[in-house]
Amino acid sequence: MLRAALGWGFGCLLTHALPELPGAVWLVPASLTALALLGTRAAPCVLASLAACAWTVNAAQGRLLERIDTALIGRDIELRGWLDGFPQVSNEQVSFSLRVAPDARRAGLPPRLRLVWYRPASKLQAADAVELVVRLRRPRGLANPGGSDAARWALVERFGGTGYVRSMRPIELPVSLERWWLGVRAELARRLESSSLSAQANALLAALALGERADFTDAHWSYLSRTGTSHLVAISGLHIGLVAGLLFVLARLCVLRLPPLLARCDLELASLCAFAGAALYAALAGFTLPTQRALMMLLVGLFVVLSRRRCRPFDALGIALVFVLIWDPFGPLRASFWLSFGAVVLIGLAGSVRSPKAAGPRALLGLRRLAEVQCAVTIGLTPVIAVFFAQLGLIAPVVNLLAVPVFSFVLVPAVLCCVLLAAVNAQGLVDCLLPWVGRLADATWAALEWAAAPDWASIVFAPPAPWAVLLAGIGAMVLLPGACPWRGRWASVALLGALAQGYGMRLAPGDVRSTILDVGHGLAVLVQTAHHALLFDVGPRYPSGFDAGRAAVLPATAALGIRHVDRVIVSHADADHSGGMAAVRERFPNADWLVGPDVDLPGSRFCAAGQHWRWDQVDFAILHPLPERPGLGNSSSCVLRIEAQGHSLLLTGDIESAAEGALLARGDVHPTSVVIMPHHGSATSSTPNFVARLSPEFAIASAGYANRWNFPRPEVRERWHRVGAQVWVTGDTGAVTVYFAPEAPPQLSSERARRKRYWSTD
Repeated sequence: MLRAALGWGFGCLLTHALPELPGAVWLVPASLTALALLGTRAAPCVLASLAACAWTVNAAQGRLLERIDTALIGRDIELRGWLDGFPQVSNEQVSFSLRVAPDARRAGLPPRLRLVWYRPASKLQAADAVELVVRLRRPRGLANPGGSDAARWALVERFGGTGYVRSMRPIELPVSLERWWLGVRAELARRLESSSLSAQANALLAALALGERADFTDAHWSYLSRTGTSHLVAISGLHIGLVAGLLFVLARLCVLRLPPLLARCDLELASLCAFAGAALYAALAGFTLPTQRALMMLLVGLFVVLSRRRCRPFDALGIALVFVLIWDPFGPLRASFWLSFGAVVLIGLAGSVRSPKAAGPRALLGLRRLAEVQCAVTIGLTPVIAVFFAQLGLIAPVVNLLAVPVFSFVLVPAVLCCVLLAAVNAQGLVDCLLPWVGRLADATWAALEWAAAPDWASIVFAPPAPWAVLLAGIGAMVLLPGACPWRGRWASVALLGALAQGYGMRLAPGDVRSTILDVGHGLAVLVQTAHHALLFDVGPRYPSGFDAGRAAVLPATAALGIRHVDRVIVSHADADHSGGMAAVRERFPNADWLVGPDVDLPGSRFCAAGQHWRWDQVDFAILHPLPERPGLGNSSSCVLRIEAQGHSLLLTGDIESAAEGALLARGDVHPTSVVIMPHHGSATSSTPNFVARLSPEFAIASAGYANRWNFPRPEVRERWHRVGAQVWVTGDTGAVTVYFAPEAPPQLSSERARRKRYWSTD
């Protein structure tokens, strides 16, 4: 069974790693392979892999067919539906998921959408029925090193389209069972929310009671990730198992005290109570996929118990794995899948190791055993955490050793008591209990904040390559208790060190790697030499709260292995170039800042023509503006030229025709290998003389996908094409990496091509 389960898992993983889904032609060689292997020991594994591939391909094709038709993109669409989750409110906008009403569906319109309503005219609540006018597009996020994959997220969450609301009004719709239950959960959330509690206490209570974490701030997530306790605020395997185990023990103790006829059914009745209680808790969490997975594993475990047969633990786990992947073929694309199954495997391995007999109090020995298991789980899950979160909490084993009992035996039971009291409308008792639970929640947040404060509390990984993950996984297994003698464990440390390898190649003196980030309408360029790093512009920040400095620039620096930025240049004050300054300055407080003449930044210096420096055999020179006539606005943008290995890169900011003419008149414009189009490819820039003088091999426009200004403008594209330049647009290609190496032409690569998968949007 275990071999078949591993084969099924491999087939599912292989499908999700494909750049495109295979067609029906692949069935022929697959069938021949299956026939050739019948009767061999490898047959169960191979047959399971082929079946998993077919099942996963079929499910993936169904999800892809649910995406919005391209003919509906960018048009006003009238539809009806209801909010099938709790809305998230922030910065004068509300984000929510909408289930389209069956009678409003039409060809090409997805059944589920993710929408944003800017400056909402009314308050939205879960299960509200609405009629609205929206503009939609296919799920497509930014594509940067270290960034998330929005298209993958939409596929897993079954969002066939994203967009924004133009108008909305409430209506009446028939109430389905799913919508009714969501309304019940929303009412419970309202009863549990108390104005006497702090916002963070209310957020934690909602997370533990209903699985809703919409009120968590970036600071809360930072505390949780740095201390490795994110799993404690998600209703999944730990919480479901806790409730089921407690109910099983209590129910069995009660049944064994009944008459003998009923006492004989102790396992059956206890299992029924355990599963019913766990299912009710999962229902309170909205039957999210992690809770569904936990219930599936629980059901398999209870079946093994009721069968009263000897079953090897990993065979039971294999059965659960197959059932989970049949139920949810997209599970391997979620971190929770790997964390839940990985934790179960590691706990089983650590628990199967017999520790040498030691003298001492039983409580201390139990605590030592618990610490060993916790360390085993932390070490074993390190590769998973590096892949999905790129961060490992070094203090996580110690924090979890204390936090798991607090959450499991104090916070969660207390919150569930509040839920039960609220469900029976005992609001008076809820109001008496909530302040005490709130104080405990506040104390928990304070402790997590204190633990996450030191710089050494966590380390940041660059996204590891597959080979590094494989080596680190082997190293983690070797480090588990009892896996090998202590002398052999030193080698595993080197294997785990593979995770610390940076993104891409290491640079030699004279080499330059420049990454033009995908920040929508804006600009941010990371330039690396052998031992230095420079950031040119910091991306936009919007009133909605999106900050490219925090969301794109900082993750990219971590992914590229940049621990220190030597210099930051902010070309001018426009928000699409300077919006991320606060986040970048907080992360790199010791950087040297050069700014345009219209940027007001204490502790910085103005950039001016004539400034130049040399790093690692690479020359940098500021060409514009002139120190005596800086001017203001777009044409005052800093212009930077980088030269190395016989190639050059020109960063132009938002200069327009006047500044281009001044540069030409001063003789500062020379043939260039790669140029960042001025002003994102606007018609007010890229004048014919300027373009002809540069004559680059590549012209890159930092512009958003399908932006409303149609940047780069068609006539501007044509000018660059006429001089023989290849035109790249970050909104289409994702982040563009430019690499200058000795005795080689400039090498360009795109992030979307690197991470191409079958779910990638066109």
